[in-house]
Amino acid sequence: MLDQEGGDLMNLARHITDTSWKLYRPASGQKGRAHRFEDLFRTGVEAIKHNANVDEDELVMRVAGTVLKRLERLIDNGGRYIVYGDERLETMQSFAEILVKDLFLQRCGGSVSKLTHEENHLADAVYFLTYQKVNQYWKDKRGHSETTNEEMQDEEDLATSEV
Repeated sequence: MLDQEGGDLMNLARHITDTSWKLYRPASGQKGRAHRFEDLFRTGVEAIKHNANVDEDELVMRVAGTVLKRLERLIDNGGRYIVYGDERLETMQSFAEILVKDLFLQRCGGSVSKLTHEENHLADAVYFLTYQKVNQYWKDKRGHSETTNEEMQDEEDLATSEV
């Protein structure tokens, strides 16, 4: 049973990471790799904790709105959007549904205390999976002859940033 739960947790972390990656790429200039990699996830979890007493549909909307506002601030600090317009809204809706329905309601049974217990475990997995994605992104970039010195410096900054 423990293996199944661990596998389910990693699948959920992978789903969260993949959806977050579709929304945003962290800038290398922001402080702390953990903050950059886990920010959207932790923002969504905090929104759930502060609004756990509302119905499911409203909770999804509140989480999506909170994370979307955070995303705007991250972009102002040098991150990059990956999707725009309606696609951003649809992806944000999907991200909020993963957090509310899959994590909070299904995995945690609607319990804020269980969500708090799972948060750090999931954040660790999201961090690891995001780190893999960043490394693959730069590996792919390096493989293209058009890679600029600035992009290579961004890679070095990202790889050497302190947690």
